Amino acid sequence: MIEFLKGISLVGDLITITKAASELAQSSTDWNSSDEDKRSNQPPSVGRFNATRALLKSSRRILAETAYLLPEHASGHHLQGVPLLCHQIWIPSEPIKLATPNENLSDDTDQLVTTSVATSPIHAEIQNSSKFWHIQQRMMPVAIDSDNALIQNYCDAIRRIEKPSEEYFINRRSYRLVDIWRDDSRTRIDFETTGYFDYLNVGEVLCHELADVLLDYHHDSPRSYLDNLSDELRLRKLAGDWENVRYRNSIAGINNLTVVDSGETRTFLMMRRNSALGSAMGTRHVIPAGEFQPSQTNDIEIVRQCTLWQTLMREFAEEVLKMKEAKFNEKPMVALAKEPPLPSIVKAISTGHWKTWYLGTALDPLSLKPEIMLVSVIGKNTVKNLLAEAGLSDVHPPRTNHEGELEFGDDGWGYALTEENLIGFANDRKTLPAAAGCCILAARHLDRLNLD
Repeated sequence: MIEFLKGISLVGDLITITKAASELAQSSTDWNSSDEDKRSNQPPSVGRFNATRALLKSSRRILAETAYLLPEHASGHHLQGVPLLCHQIWIPSEPIKLATPNENLSDDTDQLVTTSVATSPIHAEIQNSSKFWHIQQRMMPVAIDSDNALIQNYCDAIRRIEKPSEEYFINRRSYRLVDIWRDDSRTRIDFETTGYFDYLNVGEVLCHELADVLLDYHHDSPRSYLDNLSDELRLRKLAGDWENVRYRNSIAGINNLTVVDSGETRTFLMMRRNSALGSAMGTRHVIPAGEFQPSQTNDIEIVRQCTLWQTLMREFAEEVLKMKEAKFNEKPMVALAKEPPLPSIVKAISTGHWKTWYLGTALDPLSLKPEIMLVSVIGKNTVKNLLAEAGLSDVHPPRTNHEGELEFGDDGWGYALTEENLIGFANDRKTLPAAAGCCILAARHLDRLNLD
């Protein structure tokens, strides 16, 4: 069983990271503290914003553990101490095998259904939304540009200060979680759609608020400070109870632990995300992983593409086979699935050389983002054939993609699929909570993860 690091250990880590972040930030020529900002009623400096973002990038897992321990999150502790929030019914007692996709690439089964209950983009309104947006805007710095205009929201701040790649920092329509139903042996997950930036302007703002508060961490009385931390998190209070996903723009992530089965050995792949990404930067994650999004946004495709297989196949093609066009070419998924190497992926699934199981859904306590957890077992020869078809070396998967660097273990095909290794990665302070959840649930069901 995973041993969750908390108490004195977490306090010690918080002291270390926040001291370093504060010292670095205060060396900036345009630094000012949150207390000074409150007294002067002035927006924070760009230096403060950058320091908060740096802390978020370097220590996201530790911040997630801190959020996990907030008193208002205690009712969501159901996953062996992994810093994720869920109700017990969100995690099936046994993994649910995804059905072979039909000609429309649907994967609904008697045990699992994913449904888009609305096609028009819906902006969820949290309670006291006007107050939420007012406080958020006051957290934003004055931009460095010719007119010194106030930044309007968090996405605007990231775009104007960090200047991320326009190729990937895009306000794409995405599926946001509305509800999870459990009826007898069937799980039904309902979604609507919203914009990616709508999520960032709520979920990532909650991350930023916690990191910003911790820049002024009272190191002389760490326990009492943590005990009263909830009182400082005004936006988190306004965002509502953690389980009320319907009232936030809670875009779901798809997180898939890839297991490679040679027939004699089983290994799993992990990757390190680079620090230039808009979210979850500088962390260790499973591969592939990405937002639950349709490739097209007309009403028909929004309903048709609300299946786990379609996003999983696109993300695998993009992150493992390095095919950017698999995700961004705006084609209907049924048409895209006819372009190499995607037909080979569909064939591998239909012939039993690729199996995927649904492990459950939980919320990241830092961002309150829903995370759908999957595990896929793929034959090693199948992976090698897919790599060759994509024009890549089949000696091992590529070492890098646009999101970061893959980890390969000793033989270039990952780490041995053992309970010890899975729990080790789950405990690692660089591993994202969603990835830790995948590892822990895979360890719980090791005997099921094979192609037999």
